[in-house]
Amino acid sequence: VERAGQLTRAAFDPEKTTFYYNFDENNIAENNLPLKVWGVQQTLTFPAVWIWQRREAKHHMHMREWELERVKTILMREVKSAYLELAFQQQLLEHYQLLDSNYLKIVVAAQKKFEYGETAKLEYLTLTAKRKEIALQLNKINSDISAAKLKLASLLNLDKAVEVEPEAFKPLEVVENNNLMADAGRYFAMNNNAATAAARVERYNSYPELQLEYFLGVNQGAEVNRYNGFQIGLGIPLWFPGRHAAIQSKRLQAQIIQQQSDNRLLKLKLQREQLILELKVQQSRLEYYTSGGIQLAGEIRSAARLSNQSGDIGLLEYLYALENALRLEIDYLNVVHDHNLIVLELNHLTID
Repeated sequence: VERAGQLTRAAFDPEKTTFYYNFDENNIAENNLPLKVWGVQQTLTFPAVWIWQRREAKHHMHMREWELERVKTILMREVKSAYLELAFQQQLLEHYQLLDSNYLKIVVAAQKKFEYGETAKLEYLTLTAKRKEIALQLNKINSDISAAKLKLASLLNLDKAVEVEPEAFKPLEVVENNNLMADAGRYFAMNNNAATAAARVERYNSYPELQLEYFLGVNQGAEVNRYNGFQIGLGIPLWFPGRHAAIQSKRLQAQIIQQQSDNRLLKLKLQREQLILELKVQQSRLEYYTSGGIQLAGEIRSAARLSNQSGDIGLLEYLYALENALRLEIDYLNVVHDHNLIVLELNHLTID
């Protein structure tokens, strides 16, 4: 942004002023001595060039300001996304740790029954294998948590992993951004205007240049006079094909940018509509779990515990019941996580 502001102030940038000294023995004054001539030259481009250069620079400056806000929006979205991933993995860890604790009790009980011949070897081995699977899953989750902490630290520009206390994992709410399309439209309008201004600059660069010169001639002889002079001229391009090709190139570039802007604006609109449709799907899935799915998981776990204590089901059946309850809870966590990522995308939606 600061660089763009400096370019705006540099839009009026005349060519270098030339100071010169000339001595020519053929240039004789009235006292029959050659003149020593000092002079200054300045070339001025067509005034409209500076006007449109300044307009182009202003459009670019406003674009850089808008892009800075866009970068902030994207960074905020990425930080929140990394935090959501970390919170999600921590929730998974809590659920699997609880399941692992229950598995440990079940395996210990199965081992005792196996030693006393009250349960089959296959059932004992199956329970042992299941607990090892849970241990592997816990290792993976811990690894994912470490990766999520490092990612969050890198986004926050920290040199070590971030320690985050787990919070209640719940669905986020959509924050309506009614100005999204209008703001994007203004950005693309600035981009189009900058391209149009660049085309105008190229066009006016082919207009005549004004060349000014002032000089003073003197010598050191007797009865010396000061000889003042000036020269005014026009710099006119004589090779028109090259200039015409450059102008046409800038015009075509402006048309291309206009078309690209229209396409990107349409893409943003469709992306928003697609996210809204995906959000509706996730909301319907959430409704299932909040209206009974989560409660069902608790009821399965409670009924299985009572049935196992009363001897109606064995340890393996009890294990399967706990897995079913966990599956419902994990599915709910996944739905909430997917829902929150979509909401996050909607709340911080911007152009690519």
